[in-house]
Amino acid sequence: MNKNYQNSQVTYLKYLELDEAGDSISARHFLEIAVYQGNDMAMHALAYELYNNEENVDEALKLYRKAAKNGLTVSMLNLARHYEKISNLKQYFFWLKKAASLGDEQAIKEILNPFPFNKELRKRHKN
Repeated sequence: MNKNYQNSQVTYLKYLELDEAGDSISARHFLEIAVYQGNDMAMHALAYELYNNEENVDEALKLYRKAAKNGLTVSMLNLARHYEKISNLKQYFFWLKKAASLGDEQAIKEILNPFPFNKELRKRHKN
């Protein structure tokens, strides 16, 4: 295990500890350091915050993509959700298939029954 990875893990764990303790300002600081250190889970966590708080959706998508390209299937699923939400079926299926190819059970289920969150797309897909 390389030293940078170990450092990013320690930093990410410190983020989780501070977040759990309710110290959101310090937690965010450690989260951003872990992202800078290249921690995929930190990238995903920051992307989730940015996306769900609508702070910076473009930056969130960049972080999701970077974590996804490193093999983090939960980021792939969140990208698929985003593309489902904006009705970009090509990208929706791209990220869904990528996660499924890595064995993600949720992605596999969703491929069998697509568009779980977008009722309009699900209706169009069935016709």
